[in-house]
Amino acid sequence: AEHKNIIGTKFTCGNNGKLTRVALATDAKTPWNEGSGYMAFGGMCDFTVQTLVSGGSGIIAGGANVAPKVCVKVWDLYAAGKKEEAIELQKKLSKGDWYLTKAAVPGTKGAINSYFGYGGYGRRP
Repeated sequence: AEHKNIIGTKFTCGNNGKLTRVALATDAKTPWNEGSGYMAFGGMCDFTVQTLVSGGSGIIAGGANVAPKVCVKVWDLYAAGKKEEAIELQKKLSKGDWYLTKAAVPGTKGAINSYFGYGGYGRRP
C-alpha cells in the first residue's frame, strides 16, 4: 500500500481474516468512511456481507456479472442498516455463487451467455 500506483487489493482467496487485517492496516475506504482511500475488495459474491463487516471497500466478483442486482441489493441493505435482510439475501447469493465457483470461468461465461445472450461460451486459451 506504500507504492503510489497500488490503490487496493482484491481477495479472491476468500480469506476474510486477511481482508480484515489489510483493511485495518491500510485504513481502507468503506461506505461510511473515506479512510486513506486504499480499497480492500472481497473477490467473491459469497462474502459480500462479511466484506462489509470486516471494513472492506466493496466486491469485485465474477458472480456479480451473473447476478449484479442481487449483489447491489445485499450491499445496499447492509449499508442502510438493514443487516438481517442483507444476511438473509446473502445466504441465497452464496448458494448461487457456489455453483459458479465450482464451474469457474467457463461456467460463469456459460451462465451469462444463456441468461443475457452475450459473452460466448468458455474456450481453451
